[in-house]
Amino acid sequence: MSTLLAIMTGCTGMGANPLNKAIEPHSLVIGGIEIETIGPNPRSYDTHVRFVDLYHLDRQERIRIRLTDHDPLFSMLLPAGRYQLSRLQIHEGPFMGEANLHSTFSVPAERVIFLGTWQFSVDTPRTQRMVKMDISEKHPSLRHILNSHAAFREQPIDVVLPDPPVDSFRLFSVAPYPKARYFYRN
Repeated sequence: MSTLLAIMTGCTGMGANPLNKAIEPHSLVIGGIEIETIGPNPRSYDTHVRFVDLYHLDRQERIRIRLTDHDPLFSMLLPAGRYQLSRLQIHEGPFMGEANLHSTFSVPAERVIFLGTWQFSVDTPRTQRMVKMDISEKHPSLRHILNSHAAFREQPIDVVLPDPPVDSFRLFSVAPYPKARYFYRN
């Protein structure tokens, strides 16, 4: 009976309580994304950014920025730390492509950060497509975003541009479902 009690006592430890975990400070991160196709586009679809993935280098977590076609600005609360732009996905109607990005930036705690306007220039559809990224300080009106975040409304906006601000990457085709032969052409 004593061995059974010892085994049961060893199995009844208290787990980590997420409510006791200290809430870490976040910053409001704002940025803009623009995309254009270089040269004539034989497809009858406009090019749009579906998402950009960030990778938190300190925590090793992935964060996805989903974009809508009608708003080129994004905003989100991010914990302080070092980040890397890791992936870009675009779509032209049913045709999709992805590129691996490598720019890094740091987010200080409890600040309003403007990451610049990320301008992506995409080659016309062909076998090997490239994406050129140019990050500028071009700054649209951010007042409507700040008004929706009361805690950051009166803070100044710091500009933190990802490094390197100019780079180019290979764009790879992403096959949609169903795997129809027609969609594999890029």
